[in-house]
Amino acid sequence: MSYDLHGTWDSTNKFLGPYIAAHTNLTEIDNALSLLWRNNIKPGNVVLGLGFYGRSFTLADPKCRTAGCKFTSGARAGKCTRSVGTLSFAEIQRIVASGATVIKDNTAAVKMVVYDTDQWVSYDDAETLKMKIAYANAHCLGGTMVWAVSTDDALGSAAAALSLSTGRKQISLAATSGPDPLTMCQQGECGKPCPAGLSPAQNMYGKDKGSAGINTGCPGDKSKLYCCPSNDMPTCAWRGTAPFCGGKCEGTEVEVSSSTTGDGKLCWTGHKVLCCTKTGSDSAAGHCEWKGSAPFCSSLLGQADCPFGQKALTSSNVGAGGEQPCRWGLKVDFHISVLFTAYTELYAVFLL
Repeated sequence: MSYDLHGTWDSTNKFLGPYIAAHTNLTEIDNALSLLWRNNIKPGNVVLGLGFYGRSFTLADPKCRTAGCKFTSGARAGKCTRSVGTLSFAEIQRIVASGATVIKDNTAAVKMVVYDTDQWVSYDDAETLKMKIAYANAHCLGGTMVWAVSTDDALGSAAAALSLSTGRKQISLAATSGPDPLTMCQQGECGKPCPAGLSPAQNMYGKDKGSAGINTGCPGDKSKLYCCPSNDMPTCAWRGTAPFCGGKCEGTEVEVSSSTTGDGKLCWTGHKVLCCTKTGSDSAAGHCEWKGSAPFCSSLLGQADCPFGQKALTSSNVGAGGEQPCRWGLKVDFHISVLFTAYTELYAVFLL
């Protein structure tokens, strides 16, 4: 955890005192790691922590603004994080964009910002994250991790910068220039209308078709609408008949949600699935699938097996949510298109 090396808590530490210092500075990280190397800890067992936020202070003297100057308290809380002494990457970026003074410490591989006369914060950006990745690679560390993606900005700028530092072209879907098909149709909030620009998908059956509702995770009789672009609108239906449900979508449909009640009647076993006609706006929802059937999803301490050539993306005892929970083992989620790729590659090997 090579962040939070410093903060307002330093003021009560007799060995440190109320002096500003960068909470992710590479100088102290290197010193700390040297303790591990002297005790024969393998670098491959160490993961370097990176911060998408900054620790901030109120300067005792606005003219004294470098590491080692005194602070009186944490800096004022940000508008979003609302926490004295802490600012998210997104909040810091807004401060920098407003014209605040930025200082770079090449030795410590960190940046510092002075704003509003007496406010000071240290943080990492694309440049200093790249320096830390280079350090991790030079020392053959096992990898890096981040705290926390929730403090990045809406474009995923910090995640994208970190991705580029590792040699990848992109890591954040939010930072791509094109639309993400998975977010073109989306579940709304409980009891609320669809977001601007989207309309509720309609039920494909019934005299009064109405809007397709999803009750998973909503209190009482409230439900979430399945919201899609009006110019590419699917129609939906709950599949699976209570009490023994076992709902499955038809070949021209994609599964967008699951529930033990769905359209009203409770499943004794299995669950119902909300199936929508496959359109451009919701087709990507069918790229992933859950494997494993409750109540005995797999061995007691294991998880369900993926199809041949496939790897699990994640696991859960309730799958997509709203399903019968596993009493034994876990369900697994996998990406269907990768399965087809595996078969294609295997077939190509046989041809060769």
